[in-house]
Amino acid sequence: MLNMNSHELKHALIALISVISSTQEGVDYITHTQREPKKQNLQVVEKLVYILRDLEDGCVTQRFNIAALQKLTAQTNASIEESVTEPIIDLLVSRGMIQWCLNLLKRCQTKEIHSFCQDFGSALLANLLHATNTLQMLERDQRQTTTIMNTLLNLINGVVELENDREVAASHSFQNSVLIHLLICLSYLSKERFTTSIEVCNFVDRISLFVETFSVQQIGESDQESHDKKTILDLCAHMFHPKDATNGNDISATMEFNELKQEEKIREF
Repeated sequence: MLNMNSHELKHALIALISVISSTQEGVDYITHTQREPKKQNLQVVEKLVYILRDLEDGCVTQRFNIAALQKLTAQTNASIEESVTEPIIDLLVSRGMIQWCLNLLKRCQTKEIHSFCQDFGSALLANLLHATNTLQMLERDQRQTTTIMNTLLNLINGVVELENDREVAASHSFQNSVLIHLLICLSYLSKERFTTSIEVCNFVDRISLFVETFSVQQIGESDQESHDKKTILDLCAHMFHPKDATNGNDISATMEFNELKQEEKIREF
């Protein structure tokens, strides 16, 4: 039905897929058929990617589409086996979705795009970069890793990449939830296996620049805003010190990028 030439029908179906994908049972339903219940069938995922490329930035259908892909690639609890999400992530990576997410976020620097797309787009990117196969691929291809790392560092520092290696300041800034997702992406790439890219990108100095700028920003008085600022600065500290100095514990596993209250944000049909 996703192949039918009806915008209204595609919108309704993608909204339904997004809701169904919020549970592990729903993910199984979307990625399997009754004919072969033990074999994954990723035709729906493939179609979502195909449709996504032609959607207008910020439109409601794009929001549902990105949300569906984010949920289909998320390991939200220990009961979801990596073997379920890895084939989906492998497909998305092979279809260029890492670069698509980065390009979406780069467009958000210069024009207003719905915050829903930014939230779920950056969370989807974190899911893709967290996968074992993705990290192994990037370890083999340090040039691609350098490109991704450089873009992520520019995004958090509000730098817009132009042609001929020119750069200007962004006219739009990201909300804290997006910054958290971007920093989690960078934390995955801040390991020794990516030393070459870290050195080429001047990683340490650019993270330090972000910390220096962000730490002096005024924040609101709400508990959530204070919590977000602490999380952002903790993530930056974690990239320099993988062990939390306060208790000696590795804090990487505590940084959840799938805590978005997914269905509460889906208001429009």
